[in-house]
Amino acid sequence: MKHLLILLTAIVALTIPGEIAAQGIITRPTTKKEQPSKPKPNPKPAKKKPPAKKAQVNLRQTCENLDLYTTRDGECYFFSVDEWKALPASDRNKFQKNGVVIKNNGHLFSLDLHELGGDMEWCEATVMFMASLPTLTQAEAIVDQYEAVNNAIIQFGGDIDPMRCFYWTIEEKNPDYAWAFEMVSGDLVDVGKTIQLKVRAISPIPCSSAM
Repeated sequence: MKHLLILLTAIVALTIPGEIAAQGIITRPTTKKEQPSKPKPNPKPAKKKPPAKKAQVNLRQTCENLDLYTTRDGECYFFSVDEWKALPASDRNKFQKNGVVIKNNGHLFSLDLHELGGDMEWCEATVMFMASLPTLTQAEAIVDQYEAVNNAIIQFGGDIDPMRCFYWTIEEKNPDYAWAFEMVSGDLVDVGKTIQLKVRAISPIPCSSAM
């Protein structure tokens, strides 16, 4: 009897694992072969942009109305607004800005980009800036195109509000009054000499530049 029990126990031990495996209860781990990692492609180097070409500006030594009058190394050069803005800042710094060209009504001169001094009476202005004050006809050449002149002054880096003031001329109307011009509406007005106005100087341009 004892031997029979031992035999039955051995049979059960052999058959149970097979049945369990057949039912999917016992699973044998499966090993997957590791796939070798593929090398990552090297990123393409970014294309370098070619350096921007500098705008070529031909230096002019003859002037047109409302040009910027400049000097460099003793030579005169003239620029329109577009030509001046096309110059790199490093090149602009090589030129001395003298003023806006007024080439009108038979006149040729430069009008300063900035006011001179502060408010002053006519007699004081004539003492300090006599050679720089415009004549009456020169003032007419300015006010005939006052809007364009104001714009040129601003575009070339002059006063940001050039139309706000009255400016003295060199000419008297009589012992008590002198002529002035204003850039608000382009008028010539006679003003008492004791009134305080401003000065916007003019300077000559070499005649050869007008050719």
